[in-house]
Amino acid sequence: MSVRGFGSTASTLISDKNGRKLFLLGLGAAAAVRLLVILFVPPGTDVFYYDRQAVEVLLSFQSPYLHHFTDIPASLATPGAENTFAYLPLTALYLLPFYFTGDIRVGFIVADILIGAILYALGGGRNGTSLFYWFVPFTVIFSTIYLNNSLISLLFISLFVIFEHSERRFLGALSFGIALSAIQFAWLLLPFVLYYYLRARRWKESTIAVLVALALILPFFVAAPARARR
Repeated sequence: MSVRGFGSTASTLISDKNGRKLFLLGLGAAAAVRLLVILFVPPGTDVFYYDRQAVEVLLSFQSPYLHHFTDIPASLATPGAENTFAYLPLTALYLLPFYFTGDIRVGFIVADILIGAILYALGGGRNGTSLFYWFVPFTVIFSTIYLNNSLISLLFISLFVIFEHSERRFLGALSFGIALSAIQFAWLLLPFVLYYYLRARRWKESTIAVLVALALILPFFVAAPARARR
Protein backbone atom coordinates (compact mmCIF):
# COMPACT_ATOMS: atom_id res chain seq x y z
CA MET A 1 0.00 0.00 0.00
CA SER A 2 1.33 3.43 -0.90
CA VAL A 3 1.82 6.13 1.72
CA ARG A 4 -0.99 8.08 0.10
CA GLY A 5 -3.31 5.04 0.16
CA PHE A 6 -2.45 4.29 3.78
CA GLY A 7 -3.13 7.89 4.74
CA SER A 8 -6.51 7.86 2.98
CA THR A 9 -7.52 4.59 4.72
CA ALA A 10 -6.44 5.87 8.13
CA SER A 11 -8.35 9.11 7.59
CA THR A 12 -11.52 7.15 6.73
CA LEU A 13 -11.19 4.93 9.82
CA ILE A 14 -10.68 7.94 12.09
CA SER A 15 -13.65 9.69 10.49
CA ASP A 16 -15.85 6.62 10.91
CA LYS A 17 -14.77 6.21 14.53
CA ASN A 18 -15.52 9.86 15.27
CA GLY A 19 -18.83 9.50 13.47
CA ARG A 20 -19.82 6.55 15.65
CA LYS A 21 -18.87 8.46 18.77
CA LEU A 22 -20.97 11.42 17.65
CA PHE A 23 -23.86 9.09 16.85
CA LEU A 24 -23.74 7.43 20.29
CA LEU A 25 -23.46 10.78 22.05
CA GLY A 26 -26.39 12.07 20.02
CA LEU A 27 -28.45 8.98 20.82
CA GLY A 28 -27.80 9.33 24.54
CA ALA A 29 -28.53 13.05 24.52
CA ALA A 30 -31.73 12.59 22.49
CA ALA A 31 -33.00 9.96 24.92
CA ALA A 32 -32.01 12.05 27.96
CA VAL A 33 -33.76 15.17 26.64
CA ARG A 34 -36.98 13.27 26.00
CA LEU A 35 -36.92 11.53 29.38
CA LEU A 36 -36.41 14.86 31.13
CA VAL A 37 -39.36 16.31 29.26
CA ILE A 38 -41.76 13.54 30.33
CA LEU A 39 -40.51 13.79 33.90
CA PHE A 40 -41.38 17.48 34.17
CA VAL A 41 -44.00 18.23 31.50
CA PRO A 42 -47.46 16.63 31.48
CA PRO A 43 -49.09 15.41 28.26
CA GLY A 44 -50.58 18.21 26.19
CA THR A 45 -53.30 16.28 24.34
CA ASP A 46 -55.92 13.65 25.11
CA VAL A 47 -54.05 11.09 22.96
CA PHE A 48 -51.96 10.08 25.97
CA TYR A 49 -55.04 9.34 28.07
CA TYR A 50 -56.84 7.39 25.35
CA ASP A 51 -53.72 5.34 24.65
CA ARG A 52 -53.09 4.63 28.32
CA GLN A 53 -56.66 3.55 28.97
CA ALA A 54 -56.62 1.39 25.85
CA VAL A 55 -53.59 -0.43 27.24
CA GLU A 56 -55.30 -0.84 30.61
CA VAL A 57 -58.35 -2.31 28.87
CA LEU A 58 -56.14 -4.79 27.00
CA LEU A 59 -54.53 -5.81 30.28
CA SER A 60 -58.01 -6.64 31.58
CA PHE A 61 -58.51 -8.86 28.47
CA GLN A 62 -61.13 -6.59 26.95
CA SER A 63 -61.33 -4.66 23.70
CA PRO A 64 -60.61 -0.90 23.71
CA TYR A 65 -63.19 -0.59 20.92
CA LEU A 66 -65.92 -1.51 23.41
CA HIS A 67 -64.67 0.77 26.16
CA HIS A 68 -66.15 4.02 27.44
CA PHE A 69 -63.19 6.31 28.09
CA THR A 70 -63.23 8.30 31.32
CA ASP A 71 -60.95 10.55 33.37
CA ILE A 72 -59.81 12.57 30.36
CA PRO A 73 -58.92 16.09 31.58
CA ALA A 74 -61.74 18.42 30.55
CA SER A 75 -59.30 20.89 29.01
CA LEU A 76 -57.94 18.21 26.68
CA ALA A 77 -60.96 16.00 25.97
CA THR A 78 -62.32 15.80 22.43
CA PRO A 79 -66.12 16.23 22.68
CA GLY A 80 -68.00 13.08 21.71
CA ALA A 81 -64.91 10.85 21.62
CA GLU A 82 -65.55 9.05 24.90
CA ASN A 83 -66.72 5.88 23.17
CA THR A 84 -64.06 5.82 20.46
CA PHE A 85 -60.58 4.42 20.27
CA ALA A 86 -59.67 6.05 16.97
CA TYR A 87 -56.56 4.02 16.19
CA LEU A 88 -55.82 0.54 14.94
CA PRO A 89 -54.97 -2.21 17.46
CA LEU A 90 -51.18 -2.27 17.14
CA THR A 91 -51.00 1.20 18.70
CA ALA A 92 -52.23 -0.16 22.03
CA LEU A 93 -50.44 -3.50 21.65
CA TYR A 94 -47.10 -1.77 21.03
CA LEU A 95 -47.52 0.49 24.07
CA LEU A 96 -48.54 -2.34 26.40
CA PRO A 97 -45.05 -3.30 27.68
CA PHE A 98 -44.15 0.36 28.21
CA TYR A 99 -47.15 0.77 30.54
CA PHE A 100 -45.07 -0.99 33.20
CA THR A 101 -42.42 1.76 33.07
CA GLY A 102 -44.98 4.07 34.66
CA ASP A 103 -45.38 6.26 31.55
CA ILE A 104 -46.40 4.97 28.12
CA ARG A 105 -44.55 7.90 26.56
CA VAL A 106 -41.39 5.84 27.01
CA GLY A 107 -42.70 3.77 24.09
CA PHE A 108 -42.81 6.85 21.88
CA ILE A 109 -39.29 7.79 22.94
CA VAL A 110 -38.01 4.32 22.05
CA ALA A 111 -39.70 4.58 18.64
CA ASP A 112 -38.16 8.03 18.08
CA ILE A 113 -34.66 6.87 19.01
CA LEU A 114 -34.90 3.77 16.82
CA ILE A 115 -36.09 5.79 13.81
CA GLY A 116 -33.05 8.04 14.19
CA ALA A 117 -30.79 4.98 14.44
CA ILE A 118 -32.30 3.56 11.25
CA LEU A 119 -31.66 6.86 9.45
CA TYR A 120 -28.04 6.60 10.59
CA ALA A 121 -27.78 3.04 9.28
CA LEU A 122 -29.35 3.94 5.93
CA GLY A 123 -26.82 6.73 5.52
CA GLY A 124 -23.95 4.38 6.23
CA GLY A 125 -23.03 6.44 9.28
CA ARG A 126 -21.73 9.19 7.03
CA ASN A 127 -24.29 11.93 7.55
CA GLY A 128 -26.00 13.84 10.31
CA THR A 129 -29.57 12.93 9.35
CA SER A 130 -30.20 11.07 12.59
CA LEU A 131 -28.92 13.97 14.70
CA PHE A 132 -31.10 16.39 12.75
CA TYR A 133 -34.12 14.13 13.25
CA TRP A 134 -33.54 13.65 16.97
CA PHE A 135 -33.11 17.32 17.80
CA VAL A 136 -35.60 19.11 15.57
CA PRO A 137 -38.00 20.50 18.21
CA PHE A 138 -41.18 19.03 16.73
CA THR A 139 -39.80 15.48 16.87
CA VAL A 140 -39.12 15.91 20.58
CA ILE A 141 -42.57 17.37 21.17
CA PHE A 142 -44.44 14.67 19.22
CA SER A 143 -42.86 11.89 21.30
CA THR A 144 -43.29 13.56 24.69
CA ILE A 145 -45.94 16.29 25.01
CA TYR A 146 -48.19 16.33 21.95
CA LEU A 147 -48.11 12.63 21.25
CA ASN A 148 -48.48 11.53 17.65
CA ASN A 149 -49.52 7.89 17.27
CA SER A 150 -48.25 7.94 13.69
CA LEU A 151 -44.80 7.60 15.23
CA ILE A 152 -45.50 3.95 16.06
CA SER A 153 -46.41 3.11 12.47
CA LEU A 154 -43.45 5.18 11.23
CA LEU A 155 -41.10 3.01 13.28
CA PHE A 156 -42.28 -0.14 11.50
CA ILE A 157 -42.22 1.58 8.11
CA SER A 158 -38.60 2.53 8.85
CA LEU A 159 -37.87 -1.09 9.73
CA PHE A 160 -39.48 -2.13 6.45
CA VAL A 161 -37.11 0.21 4.58
CA ILE A 162 -33.95 -0.95 6.39
CA PHE A 163 -34.85 -4.64 6.00
CA GLU A 164 -35.52 -4.14 2.29
CA HIS A 165 -32.22 -2.27 2.01
CA SER A 166 -30.40 -5.22 3.58
CA GLU A 167 -32.44 -7.76 1.53
CA ARG A 168 -34.09 -9.33 4.56
CA ARG A 169 -37.33 -9.56 2.69
CA PHE A 170 -39.43 -11.60 5.09
CA LEU A 171 -38.68 -9.20 7.97
CA GLY A 172 -39.45 -6.27 5.69
CA ALA A 173 -42.87 -7.67 4.77
CA LEU A 174 -43.56 -8.48 8.41
CA SER A 175 -42.66 -4.94 9.46
CA PHE A 176 -44.87 -3.34 6.84
CA GLY A 177 -47.78 -5.56 7.83
CA ILE A 178 -47.35 -4.45 11.44
CA ALA A 179 -47.22 -0.80 10.32
CA LEU A 180 -50.57 -1.28 8.57
CA SER A 181 -52.12 -2.51 11.82
CA ALA A 182 -51.01 0.55 13.82
CA ILE A 183 -52.75 3.55 12.24
CA GLN A 184 -54.95 4.26 9.26
CA PHE A 185 -52.58 6.55 7.37
CA ALA A 186 -50.23 3.61 6.67
CA TRP A 187 -52.87 2.13 4.36
CA LEU A 188 -52.30 5.07 2.03
CA LEU A 189 -48.86 3.59 1.36
CA LEU A 190 -50.20 0.10 0.63
CA PRO A 191 -50.87 0.62 -3.12
CA PHE A 192 -47.30 1.86 -3.63
CA VAL A 193 -45.74 -0.98 -1.64
CA LEU A 194 -47.88 -3.58 -3.44
CA TYR A 195 -46.83 -2.08 -6.77
CA TYR A 196 -43.20 -2.28 -5.64
CA TYR A 197 -43.62 -5.93 -4.67
CA LEU A 198 -45.71 -7.07 -7.62
CA ARG A 199 -43.55 -5.31 -10.18
CA ALA A 200 -40.71 -7.55 -8.96
CA ARG A 201 -43.09 -10.55 -8.87
CA ARG A 202 -42.67 -10.83 -5.12
CA TRP A 203 -46.07 -12.35 -4.42
CA LYS A 204 -44.94 -13.96 -1.19
CA GLU A 205 -43.90 -10.71 0.52
CA SER A 206 -47.02 -8.84 -0.57
CA THR A 207 -49.19 -11.65 0.79
CA ILE A 208 -47.28 -11.74 4.10
CA ALA A 209 -47.68 -7.99 4.63
CA VAL A 210 -51.44 -8.05 4.06
CA LEU A 211 -52.03 -11.23 6.09
CA VAL A 212 -50.03 -9.91 9.07
CA ALA A 213 -52.08 -6.70 9.06
CA LEU A 214 -55.36 -8.59 8.85
CA ALA A 215 -54.32 -11.05 11.57
CA LEU A 216 -53.73 -8.17 13.98
CA ILE A 217 -56.79 -6.11 13.02
CA LEU A 218 -59.57 -8.63 12.33
CA PRO A 219 -60.00 -10.05 15.86
CA PHE A 220 -60.81 -6.55 17.13
CA PHE A 221 -62.93 -5.76 14.07
CA VAL A 222 -65.02 -8.87 14.54
CA ALA A 223 -65.53 -8.10 18.24
CA ALA A 224 -66.61 -4.51 17.59
CA PRO A 225 -67.09 -3.96 13.86
CA ALA A 226 -68.78 -0.57 14.01
CA ARG A 227 -65.99 1.00 16.07
CA ALA A 228 -63.05 -0.86 14.57
CA ARG A 229 -63.79 0.75 11.22
CA ARG A 230 -63.15 4.25 12.55
